[in-house]
Amino acid sequence: MMDYKRINKAKKFGAEKHRGQKRKFGGKPYFTHPSNVASMVAKYTQDEELIIAAYLHDTIEDTETTFEEILKEFGKRVTVLVKELTSDKSKYSKLNKGDYLLKKMNKMSDEALLIKLCDRLDNISGHPNEPDKFVRIYMEQTEYILNNLERNLTLIHKEIIKMIQDKLKKIQKKLK
Repeated sequence: MMDYKRINKAKKFGAEKHRGQKRKFGGKPYFTHPSNVASMVAKYTQDEELIIAAYLHDTIEDTETTFEEILKEFGKRVTVLVKELTSDKSKYSKLNKGDYLLKKMNKMSDEALLIKLCDRLDNISGHPNEPDKFVRIYMEQTEYILNNLERNLTLIHKEIIKMIQDKLKKIQKKLK
């Protein structure tokens, strides 16, 4: 049975850490994104630690949060998942971001990949009608990653990838 108190604690923790931040496009409060990702993850699993990690997936990259804080508040498994989902921006210089993320996604656990794919789906879904350069690059990067994943995928992964690909096709039609 899921511990909704822990999930709500993670939601409050993430909302507090991201307070005042806005989405790159649309200007909505940033925390709408981790909330959307957590909601998507919850459609596919009753594993509360995956839902918690979804709420926290951007806290290390985008806030002053430390892995130690996450470990103290939410335990080892959540911390390991958040580590898997956190990009090391210093490695972008050695590889372009698409190659870096592809390599990372090919190696991450099935659980972390579920969260990462939901993250990509939400980011693709949150585009404005006239995508700016950032959104176009993100779309190209997403296509590149999905077309080059070399790992075993679960049925859930395949389902989310199909949703991302369908969303990308709709956006590309609008751009023509």
